[in-house]
Amino acid sequence: MTHSMKKEDYSEQIKIPSDFFAKTLKEYQDWRFAWFRETIQNSADAGATQIDFQVESINEEQIKLSVTDNGCGMDITTLRKGLLTLGGSIKDSVANEQTIGGYGYAKHIILFAHQQYQIHSQDCLVSGEGSQYAIEPADEYLQGTHISVILNKDSSVAAFTRKCRKLVKHYQTTIKITLNGEELQSQQDDYDYQVETNLGLLQFSEEEESDVTLWIRMRGLPMFNYYLYSSGQRGLFGTLDLKGEPTELLTANRDGLNFKSSGELNNLLYELINQRQRFKQRNQLNLVFNPSNRSLAQSTQLDGQESISKEAAQSSVFQVIFSEEEQALQHRMMRAMEQMQKLQLITTYPDNFHLHIADIQLRREQSQKQQITLPQIKYTLNLHRSRKLAWCWLYAVQWVLETDYLQSRLMIQYDEESDRYSSLCFSGSGKTIDAGFVFDAEVEGLNLRSDQEIKILLNPNYFQSDWLIGDLFDVAIHECAHCVESGHGELFNLAEAQIRKDLRRMINERQILQEAKDALQEVLSAAQE
Repeated sequence: MTHSMKKEDYSEQIKIPSDFFAKTLKEYQDWRFAWFRETIQNSADAGATQIDFQVESINEEQIKLSVTDNGCGMDITTLRKGLLTLGGSIKDSVANEQTIGGYGYAKHIILFAHQQYQIHSQDCLVSGEGSQYAIEPADEYLQGTHISVILNKDSSVAAFTRKCRKLVKHYQTTIKITLNGEELQSQQDDYDYQVETNLGLLQFSEEEESDVTLWIRMRGLPMFNYYLYSSGQRGLFGTLDLKGEPTELLTANRDGLNFKSSGELNNLLYELINQRQRFKQRNQLNLVFNPSNRSLAQSTQLDGQESISKEAAQSSVFQVIFSEEEQALQHRMMRAMEQMQKLQLITTYPDNFHLHIADIQLRREQSQKQQITLPQIKYTLNLHRSRKLAWCWLYAVQWVLETDYLQSRLMIQYDEESDRYSSLCFSGSGKTIDAGFVFDAEVEGLNLRSDQEIKILLNPNYFQSDWLIGDLFDVAIHECAHCVESGHGELFNLAEAQIRKDLRRMINERQILQEAKDALQEVLSAAQE
């Protein structure tokens, strides 16, 4: 058999198509942000004390980005073997703890993915397009490095400048950075908490949104934003300053944590959120007015706490549920409980009616005008209109629980003897569903869930006058929908809409109001006997 190929034909070179590097832009969450990040990182690794950016429109179709620094620069050997070689890198982050690079991947997005690029460093001038380039002597010697790229105008000049400002805002550095001649300022870290972790220093504050948002930084430079969904009532925002080598923690394009580090951070954040929630719960007081006999044995068995019914003693007619606490906090809570026992007419509230007090205060501090104090709570609960509100709220919640949607989704059962609802969809033994009040300056209503129960709570301070039954139904529908969907996304909106639709077919406002009045009159008459 004769061969058509000659021996020398076996020697070839891998070809790189013209659009190869352009495709790498799609590998980044935000390649415009990443361009500034990678150029700043290169300048910082080169020891620069000043970095100057220029963003300008050349014509209707092209934008020019340029960066100049006063770092050590690159000679021809460094340019050829490091910057202009795929996968090449002359950085040794083990030997120099101040460098961040080491992958040799950033050059794709900085240079090769764009229409044209030019590099002036020391006495070398490089001009190129994609993988093709030429090096020639520069007319003038430049101590540092100047890089400029020409790219398609698929974004505005303003879009690029916003990315640059966003990055520098969160960059903890002494390097002077300018954008189109304007010196940019960094935002100094000012967070409420600091935690030293295996991954690095975590600094954070709490926010109303339930998600977690962190800037992941390396040597003070923001690499990317890290998002984590949290089912807690409050989320966190802050920074994580990684310690260790970038090649051991980050993905190749430095746009995310590697699999191991990401899993470690997720576990850390979930544990932190749980700890914060437990810490906050230590400063909360939970009471149950008039617990039924049926719940007495169940509560004692499940919670290890003694539950006191109406027949036990008029001075103690509620169940007190303490979370784990330190001695000092326990003393404070016991003082609060003593004050709560001075309440009058607790027996005129519905059976198994819960009271949740968030961030309990024995007295109001001068600087905290909005704090909810025990004297204020006692005064509110002793008002006749508050007892009327409690009964109307109970009936509103029960009507919502009777809707077809919740009946099927939560597998709801009703016990006539105790007049209580329970859901079997969470566990085989079921969770009781009770109504109650919440005293918290930040919420109108609240859905609290534990392993044994669900509490649908209303803030009576929002309904002291001029309220209608429909107002209570709005809150009840919203909080009961959280039994199905914890967040506020599209699925939650659908659940809320379906409950409202079912309720419109059932509701009789006058009937509910009359039932509430009759029930209140009955317990008032019994209290006077």
